[in-house]
Amino acid sequence: MTVKVSQFGGEAAAFLAELHSCIFAGGPEQSWTAKDFADLLEIKGTLAFVISCDDQPAAMVLVRYILDEAEILTFGVIPEFRGQGYAGKLLTEMADVLQQKDVENIFLDVRTDNQNAIRSYEKAGYVISGKRNDYYYHSDGSKTDAYFMSLNLSDIS
Repeated sequence: MTVKVSQFGGEAAAFLAELHSCIFAGGPEQSWTAKDFADLLEIKGTLAFVISCDDQPAAMVLVRYILDEAEILTFGVIPEFRGQGYAGKLLTEMADVLQQKDVENIFLDVRTDNQNAIRSYEKAGYVISGKRNDYYYHSDGSKTDAYFMSLNLSDIS
């Protein structure tokens, strides 16, 4: 079994959109389009990482950094790869790259009802720093609260 983390730019926008759609299929999240990814990846400091197992994409993360802070914009694992450690490995690889760019803190928002994601983040060292009420709006009109989570990279060095 070969596990590999790769970094992608705007040229992979269609691939990233397809992967995002697979990850979030059937959930309340709205899939991002290739244009969404292309537009975000044009912004300086935006990075996309994909972890693959035997050349099959397993998970992805899109992160944007500026100065010493970074924000995870989207992150997810394809359902058949969940619970196998890919989330943690991808988060670790991303953090390593960000540390090389002098990032000190990483932030993210996660649905309060997404216990699997919360556990993955906590295993990677993230802590819940706050709560945002009615943060996520869904296509059916419902809303979900979000936890604001953070990781100080000096805590994992």
